[in-house]
Amino acid sequence: MGSEGSVSLFGPTSLPRTLEAALRDVRDAKAAVRRSAVADLGRHAADPDAQRAVTALVAALASDVSAENRGAAAVALADARVSGVDLALVAAAEDTHLHVRQMSVLALG
Repeated sequence: MGSEGSVSLFGPTSLPRTLEAALRDVRDAKAAVRRSAVADLGRHAADPDAQRAVTALVAALASDVSAENRGAAAVALADARVSGVDLALVAAAEDTHLHVRQMSVLALG
């Protein structure tokens, strides 16, 4: 129990999204769906062919209406050890929300 796609004490667990599904869901109307998609995009951003995931994470970092989701995008970029996103993280370090600023600064190292 506890492996991907299994049933747990709290009901069935979901499988991670494919890249295509994560790219679709990061634009969903519900903040919780977007936040979950950001986490999956972070996993895809660590893949060798990750540019579309990275682009979607940078877009979420810059423009998601949810501060929590923007912060999650910064963390996902850091966790995936994505290079070339420092300018986006520096810009996010000037966000109006403290949480986003904190996560962006942490992501910068």
